[in-house]
Amino acid sequence: MTIILNILTLLGSIGLFLYGMKLMSESLQKVAGDSMRHMLSAMTSNKFRALFTGIVLTAILQLSSATSVLAVSFVNAGIITLTGSVSFIIGANIGTTLKTWIILLLGFSYNISVIYLPLIAIALPFIFFRNRQNSLWGELLIGFAFVFMGLDFLKNFFPELHHNVELLNWLAGFSNLGWISILVFLMFGVVFTMLIQSSSAMLALTLVLTSQGLINFENSAAIVLGSNLGTTITANLAAMFCNVEAKTAARSHFVFNFFGLIWALTLLPFYLKGISFAIENFGFDSPYTNISSIPIALALLQTSFNIITALLLLKFTPQLISVSRFLVLRTSPIGKNNSSMKHIHDPILSTSELSIVQARTEIYHYAQQMLPMFQLIPKLLMEKDDLLYNQILNSIEIKENEFDDKEIEISNYLTHIAQANLSEDGTLAIREMFAVIDNIESVADSCYQISKTIQTKNELKVWFTQENRNQLSRVFELVEDILQETLLNLSVSVKDVDAKLAFELEHQMNVLRDELRDQHLENLSNNEYSYQTGLYYSGIFLQCEKLCDYAINITESVVKMKPRLHAKR
Repeated sequence: MTIILNILTLLGSIGLFLYGMKLMSESLQKVAGDSMRHMLSAMTSNKFRALFTGIVLTAILQLSSATSVLAVSFVNAGIITLTGSVSFIIGANIGTTLKTWIILLLGFSYNISVIYLPLIAIALPFIFFRNRQNSLWGELLIGFAFVFMGLDFLKNFFPELHHNVELLNWLAGFSNLGWISILVFLMFGVVFTMLIQSSSAMLALTLVLTSQGLINFENSAAIVLGSNLGTTITANLAAMFCNVEAKTAARSHFVFNFFGLIWALTLLPFYLKGISFAIENFGFDSPYTNISSIPIALALLQTSFNIITALLLLKFTPQLISVSRFLVLRTSPIGKNNSSMKHIHDPILSTSELSIVQARTEIYHYAQQMLPMFQLIPKLLMEKDDLLYNQILNSIEIKENEFDDKEIEISNYLTHIAQANLSEDGTLAIREMFAVIDNIESVADSCYQISKTIQTKNELKVWFTQENRNQLSRVFELVEDILQETLLNLSVSVKDVDAKLAFELEHQMNVLRDELRDQHLENLSNNEYSYQTGLYYSGIFLQCEKLCDYAINITESVVKMKPRLHAKR
């Protein structure tokens, strides 16, 4: 019973540590909001900027897993390039080493409760503020406090291991087997880090074990090296349902750390002696002889490992991508996902704020299908060949069904995101996205209704006059202009949307509709064409005007996002 309680206490301590990291990371992303995403796109334009961004952002978030998932999410959404994402992930590996020094200098040098208890006291008033932005700052501080609280619980729990003779003997049995010990503890670092998905928690556990004298310097170094490989599982899990580019970015994280592990193991005896030599020159004892020097040696090991690996492999980024892509194509079930969505996926390990970016990109991809579908309408009206006519008619019906299915997929995804703890800006953005996809589907419905009108007209052998056809050509051209402007407003950043032209085109459509309607009534009174001809003619141009109303609704929703997403920036 005591063993079970000890295991649960250990898992609970690690769980609190991980929850604190998650809460701190997500809160910071919400505080930063859309501005952070725009910054990321701009600062990953080349591999050196991307490297620097990865270092800085990981140093701020203090969670390399979060930044690697960030990279995968943005590649999947088409916001950053694959090369930029790989450099970004390499930078994240370097940036996370700052956390090692924080844990070392603060987590094991004095009473940690001196940090987390005052932090909780400061954070609580912010939590209860009605202003969402202020409450997010409170969550950020609470997350930071939970990180150190988890460390404190780990530290207080492990002294009890001195009384567990069986566990001590089990650990000691793997401590002096030469390279077998190195490999055992290396795999322990890989597997345990994969299970808890945090190299920081693994490092904290390793530092506690070394402080109790349960493992020596070589074995603790093997755990740290293994944890660097194990932490790559997070990005690869996040990319499970992504496109090939995102999978390649995630796999590059593994390939990068794997090659780093190869060189480190090859030179391990010399590498560790070099670490020992370095810290001795800074006035510390050798980690081979003094247990108290092992934590500083491990911190230097992790930092130097990631920097050296980055220096060795950064210039070989294209080759790194090629190897990663090869692994993806050989091992991933590409094309087996029944979803038609290209830029969004089940948000495993992703934050809801990042999922909004993916949703916006997918919605743009969805909207891009409006114009090709509408362009089939003039062809349908003019086509004389029965075979080609039926192919166009069938194509429009298929596209309309695809629009219906895609709307349901995106709606389900947005609903899933909306159930999470979003920022105020994120919640309002989701609401407008629902309106956007509803209007996109309505555009497709209008195209389908126009095609059915043309089909009925032809079946009844009702013919338009040349004047009817000329006027409908004017309408079709204006509809195309409006749809193109709608797509432009969906493609640019929300803060860069300029809806002036879209509203002007919509006004032109209203004027044209009134002109054609008045002329139509006059033509009917003058018997220019039959009532049946006029019925189908007016039905088409009025449906086109209705289609344009849906298009302008899309632009209006995007405009509504603008002050909501940026008013506080």
